[in-house]
Amino acid sequence: MASNSYRAAEYFAPIEDHRHIQLELRSRDAFRAAMQLSDWSFEPLEIVVDDQRLSGYCLAPHQPRDGRVLLAVSGFDGTLEETHLQVGVAGLQRGWQVVLISGHGPMDTLRLNPQTTLCRTPNDGSVRGRHGRE
Repeated sequence: MASNSYRAAEYFAPIEDHRHIQLELRSRDAFRAAMQLSDWSFEPLEIVVDDQRLSGYCLAPHQPRDGRVLLAVSGFDGTLEETHLQVGVAGLQRGWQVVLISGHGPMDTLRLNPQTTLCRTPNDGSVRGRHGRE
């Protein structure tokens, strides 16, 4: 999938490189274009948690089997597109509806909230966002 190639290029590009955001957006756009050609219904979504916009996708077989819903949250440096390949496809193949949501730290969240920075505090090692939230 082309989106995964862009994702890999984005992952290894320095974050301060001006091409970093372009690669991220190309990954997302390639994925969304592919989903329009897929055998599943597809809808991008966005939710707000703690004043931060989090992106997501709703996917479903055209004939869901039993009403089950698989909810998956992308990991620390993961993307929704990558999460779809890792767990979303398996859920869809079983006839389940799939909801993919980005967490607070992943690259997806930084796409929508570029002002967000994550850092380790020297005292306790916890990770805090720009506004001091853990």
